Amino acid sequence: MFLTSILHLRTRFFVPFFIGLLCTAFVPFALKGEPLTTALEVRSLSESQASQALQVEIEGTVLGHAEPYDRSFILVDNQGDSVYAVDLQEPYVSARTGQKVLVKGYSDPGGYAPFVAIESIDLLGDGQLPAPISVTLSDLNAGGLDSRWVETYGIVRSGRIVEELVPGGLGTQLDVAFGNERVGVQIEYPIDPETLIDAEIRFRAICVNQHNPSRQFIRPALLVPLGTEITVVRRPHQPASQSTPVPINSLLGFSPNIDFHHQVHVQGAILHSIPGEAIWIRDHTRAIKIRTKQDQPIPENSQVSVTGFLYGEAFSPGLEDASFDVTGAAAIDTTPIVLSNPEASFSHDADLIRFQAKLIEKRPQRDGIALRFEWLDADGTLTTGSMPTYGIPNIKLPPIGSVVEVTGICSVIPEEGVSVSGGLIPSHFEVYLRSTSDLALIHPPPFWNSKTILWLLLILLSVAVVTSLGIFLAARHRLNEQAHRREMAEAEFSAILNERNRLARGIHDTLAQGLGATSVQLELVRSHCSDVPKALIHHLDLAHKIVRDSLSEARTSIWNMRSQILEKSDLPDALASILKQLTDQPGLSSKSKVIGERRRLPASVENNMLRIGQEAISNATKHAKASCISLLIVFRTKEIIMVISDDGSGFDASKPAASKQSFGIVGMRERAEKIGAQLSVESNAGSGTKITLAYTG
Repeated sequence: MFLTSILHLRTRFFVPFFIGLLCTAFVPFALKGEPLTTALEVRSLSESQASQALQVEIEGTVLGHAEPYDRSFILVDNQGDSVYAVDLQEPYVSARTGQKVLVKGYSDPGGYAPFVAIESIDLLGDGQLPAPISVTLSDLNAGGLDSRWVETYGIVRSGRIVEELVPGGLGTQLDVAFGNERVGVQIEYPIDPETLIDAEIRFRAICVNQHNPSRQFIRPALLVPLGTEITVVRRPHQPASQSTPVPINSLLGFSPNIDFHHQVHVQGAILHSIPGEAIWIRDHTRAIKIRTKQDQPIPENSQVSVTGFLYGEAFSPGLEDASFDVTGAAAIDTTPIVLSNPEASFSHDADLIRFQAKLIEKRPQRDGIALRFEWLDADGTLTTGSMPTYGIPNIKLPPIGSVVEVTGICSVIPEEGVSVSGGLIPSHFEVYLRSTSDLALIHPPPFWNSKTILWLLLILLSVAVVTSLGIFLAARHRLNEQAHRREMAEAEFSAILNERNRLARGIHDTLAQGLGATSVQLELVRSHCSDVPKALIHHLDLAHKIVRDSLSEARTSIWNMRSQILEKSDLPDALASILKQLTDQPGLSSKSKVIGERRRLPASVENNMLRIGQEAISNATKHAKASCISLLIVFRTKEIIMVISDDGSGFDASKPAASKQSFGIVGMRERAEKIGAQLSVESNAGSGTKITLAYTG
């Protein structure tokens, strides 16, 4: 039987295919001026070839009319192939079904397959329709039978009378299915669809296809011409609505003689309804989803009687192409089934359920709101849900993190990738909420939740950033002020220093030189006074000593007032020069050392450090009775350390005597404070003295 079917299909489809290849080979003759004379030649044209308006001249029989009915029909040629023919110019020439004609025209690419644009029609009398191609609904859905004369069968799911379906008359539209395949059927004459519902019919029709603007096949449709009969092969013994309702849990159960193609009759209490789309009902065994186009509103707690065709939902049977009647009040309880754990839902597919969970997500979607729930005592198990909004904006729902009571229709989802046979294994379930009342608040979210903590952290971070910015700006302003004051102080110090240098030069050029000249003259007088009285010589020596002391004091004043040594050299070289000059005495030596990379300092700092070093060296030469005085200067990245030490007699640094040396130390400390440096004095009687100055900058 299977081999016979294969041979039949090969004869039915492969032979026309090879004929089409042959016809395609002859298309170039038409391009040279020869008209196309068969339907297959026209159908074999490519879109670009058909766009060239090739001449067509075909003799054949009118199968039937197609839209637009007043000027188009399907023409079957003498070889049994058919093509779509359309009269594009008024006045339109009419031809009845079964009439033999000679059609002259040109090719047109059409929206899906090439057709013949009619220029003239010659009526040749009565013709004979060819035998149809026997096909199944599955064959039709393959898409290659456009404009072909076919015979098929199926079970009528629904139907209706349509006014003006054909010019000047009524027509009928049927929805025919068999298994999972279905097709729309358009009949050119009226027939009561109620007499055909749930009946298996066999009929002949013209196959036409629906397509998109890209010339792609979408679905087939069938046109039954006027005069073509619909044959009822068999029908149920009685209408399903008059049969005894069956329990919902028995649907699609195994039975050797069961026929799943026909209507079944069930009754139950309404759980939910979406007018024009679906309803959910429950009987004493379980619940079921029913697809229906009836838009009749159903009162709550109603009992309904339903007839429909079986189909398989993801996990349970359902009914489609159904019709229902409200028969009264609900005969069974419609209270939601309370779930204690997620697995309990697997026995209640399509039923009304209720459970408690935490709402963890809500987001808008195209037809409503998507929700996500976390079960309270199920190790973080998540359940997704959806709620229709019916176009109502700004629907208020409990906030994220709330513990809620969820009521809705259960939809069990099986695991994927399981064996092709055997039982389905449930994976999880989804819930469809009917309205906002199906989401009841039990506990609002705790104040200290992740969202609150996040907002608090953001606020604290913002405050910290603003505070840090304020501190930074204040510090920068303070540093700018300090820099300005330092620049002003340095400018003032530079002015004072310049004035002191001017005075020092004046003293040096006048008083010091005068005293020096006086001293020289007194020495000359002393050298020529060998015969004068001793009293005169004594006074002369005393005058010379006074002049020499005054000259020394003048030089000391000039030294204290001038810093020209820093103009010619840096601080280490200046101090080394002073050390060498002041220790140039018998029995006294000196040594100096510089560590690190030298750099210049602000004038006020260098001048004060020079005076401190000079004072320390001077004190050591005058009072320490030392044999060696050392100078060490260390340059670091942000610090300068100056150490002056000697090996002299030393003193008690904690109780300095009221001497010139103690006054010198006080002066050094005052100068150190002026520049923000730290001065330390380390000394003990008999162990020498060490003076350390540390300046940061």
